[in-house]
Amino acid sequence: MKIATVRNLGLALATVAALAAPSRADQTIDFSAGAPISPTPGPGVWYVDRYAPAGFLAPVNTNQLQESINASDYQGAGSFYNTQGRKFDVETGTFAAQIQVYVDPNWTTATGNDVIRYAGFWGTGTDSTSAVASYPIIEVVSTQGGFDVRTYDSNTGSWDNLTSLTAGTWDTLGFTLSGNQIKYTLNGSVIGSFDANGTEQFANVMLQGYNANANYSILWRDLQTFNTTSAVPEPASIVSAAIGLGAAGFFAARRRRGKIAA
Repeated sequence: MKIATVRNLGLALATVAALAAPSRADQTIDFSAGAPISPTPGPGVWYVDRYAPAGFLAPVNTNQLQESINASDYQGAGSFYNTQGRKFDVETGTFAAQIQVYVDPNWTTATGNDVIRYAGFWGTGTDSTSAVASYPIIEVVSTQGGFDVRTYDSNTGSWDNLTSLTAGTWDTLGFTLSGNQIKYTLNGSVIGSFDANGTEQFANVMLQGYNANANYSILWRDLQTFNTTSAVPEPASIVSAAIGLGAAGFFAARRRRGKIAA
């Protein structure tokens, strides 16, 4: 009986895990083939979001993208167009995205907003009618003491500074649609979340820099997006479902043995 029970529970866990597992990366862009840019939206191209950065170059076979911000493109204090980047449309059904960014120790800081530097990984979430429902944003930002990771709640318009990073490293920024929340991840660990507001998928991702009248570059690599018809269940729900299925199998086995004995 114990062996049968363990077998049933094991099968239940395997079944739930198979149902819950996300597909492999639906799109993987390592920039080894370059980064096609375009002034207008289109499949497979990076088009302007807000204002074009001075440089958006991915030399073939380097596996890296260099996004450059030049002080000559500074639009004046408080301008909407000081956020400078490019957007890429992802496939229908995308529920998660992540990318690696290099935290450059040369992003030196000093007093005043004129020295702010950041590397922003943005997205656009849409609902069942394809209307915009959310804007997930996770960024590495230079500070007086080093570098912070901040995230954005598009429902409240507020920012959260969540953790600090060490310069000279590659770090993975990401966001995932999980049930009724959008969760932010840093190097694979959840660091924050906000209400998904009806988001059912992500339509695009953006690589942004901020021009505060300073010159600097951002290095990106290994952009991945994940596609499935439903968000991945929380670990607790997986365990609960497995226990439920295991228990159902156990009691079904007991009923069969009872009929045989009778």
